[in-house]
Parts: sequence; structure tokens; C-alpha cells
Amino acid sequence: MDAPDLRQHNPESPFKTFAERISDVAGAPYHYDSDSLRAVRVAGAIGRVLLVRGAPGTGKTSLARNVAGALGWDYIEFVVTSRTQASDLLWRFDNLERLNDAYASAIDRSESVREKRNYLEPGPLFRAFAPEFAAGLRRTLPHEPPKSGVVLLMDEIDKADPDLPNDLLVPLEAKRFTIDALNLLVEAQRPVFVVVTTNEERDLPQAFLRRCVILTLKRPADRDALLTIARKHFPKLDVRLFDAVFDAYISLGEKAEGNDLRPPATAEFLDALSACEELGLKVEDEELKFAVRAALWKHGDVAAQ
Repeated sequence: MDAPDLRQHNPESPFKTFAERISDVAGAPYHYDSDSLRAVRVAGAIGRVLLVRGAPGTGKTSLARNVAGALGWDYIEFVVTSRTQASDLLWRFDNLERLNDAYASAIDRSESVREKRNYLEPGPLFRAFAPEFAAGLRRTLPHEPPKSGVVLLMDEIDKADPDLPNDLLVPLEAKRFTIDALNLLVEAQRPVFVVVTTNEERDLPQAFLRRCVILTLKRPADRDALLTIARKHFPKLDVRLFDAVFDAYISLGEKAEGNDLRPPATAEFLDALSACEELGLKVEDEELKFAVRAALWKHGDVAAQ
């Protein structure tokens, strides 16, 4: 069967009206500035990987999750480690299960060993491209009706071996890959929007970068921008409480940068507000300063100096 036409640069692309869709997302609020909104729309429209750069806590993962919610698509998240190989994202064989079946066959002379394809473990890209095929291969996978598209997050790709991004160039660009051992071609059966994040601990190959739309998320330091973000998470926010947390956020950020340490980012800022809300703290409470510092500062006793 021929693969469907998955080009996303058509007049009915969901990314054309993405800005209007954001307001319909329930659950995980996210604030898009003009750069992030444009980057999502461009990457989606031309079918490119969205590479999101930024320090930990700047909202890279939240962005991918929110895009899926705005589009009404499935969401698959894979966290890359130093041991990750390209095959982990595509497929692998469950050799242990096959060995156990072979051992059982040798003992009771049964026909426990099945076809080789029945030991295939679909990886995140496999499940994103062909969800029904993947679900049919492994009974342990949830067999729910797939949505019309999928957002796949590959988180912290800079932790992997430098060869990993280049090994994924063809599957990510062509939206297909081959399982050579089975002579099996896996092609995308629905639109796939890939978000890759990096903390920039390691440089990525130029060949990979050329095929990405790149977005850099910076630590926000503007009061109005942070107030907008905070109100999305805390609709009944006390502005006086916000200002107290904001002042500590700026002060501790300057202290961290002065000591060559990572300053608190958006995630820590929201944690501080959440701590205040959960504990019912007010601006005048003595506990406020400690609670805010505990949420914002991750570098030992420097903040207490």
C-alpha cells in the first residue's frame, strides 16, 4: 500500500492556524514568545526537526508537550542518555525472550520459538511513524486508536554519542527506515513533528543542524514576561507575592552569574510560586524568604552569604 502524502506545507496544515489553537490547550499552560511561536510554525510547515536549545529549566520539554496538546496529537517522549544508540529509537530485537523460548523448546520439544518479527521491539520513532503496526507486533503496547498526528520529543540529545544525530538523519528527514534483518520498510502513516532538545553540553554535527529549525530559549528576566508566564499557571496570583519572588529570582540570578553558577530558570521560578501557594504564604510571613530561596537556589550556601 502506498504511503499517504505527509507533506505539511499545504493550505490545511494545522501549523497555519497554530496560534489560534494554543488557547484551547487544557492542563499544561505554556507561554509562547514571538520567536518560539514562529519557530514551531515554520518547523511544522516544512516538516523539519525543531531543535530547542537552552539551559535546564527554560521550558524545552514543556514546549513539546504543549504543541501536542494544541494540535490534538499524540505525544511520545524519549530521554536520551550517554548509552543511547540510533537503534534504540528505531527498533531492536528482544533476544532474551527469543532465547527463553528456544530454551523452553529444547526442554519440552514444543514450538515455542516464533517468527523473528514477533520479537521485534518498536522504538519511539517506529511507534510515531506506524502506531498500529507497532501495537500489533507487541501485545504489551497499548492498542488505543492513534491520533491524526504525533509530536515526538527526543530530550537532551547532546548527552549521546556524537554519531547519534547523524545516524538519525535519514529516518528523521525521509520519515522512513528499513529493518534490514526482516527486509521490512517502516514509513510514516501520519504527520510527525519532531522536537529535539539540547542543553548544549556538546556540539551537534553540522549536517544535523542544517536540517533543523533552531530555537533558543533564554532565561527570562523581564518582569512582564515572567508575570505573563506566572498567571498562566496561577490565575489568582497575588501581584505582591509575585514581586517578592521576582526580586529574589533576579537577585539570586545575579549572585549565581557572579560565581559562575547556573542562575535559577523559569522552572525554579514557578516552583517558588507553587511553594508559596501550597503553603499559603503571604508577603509578610517570615517563612517566605526561606521557601523562595529553597526553590530558587541549587548551589549550597552561597545564597546565604
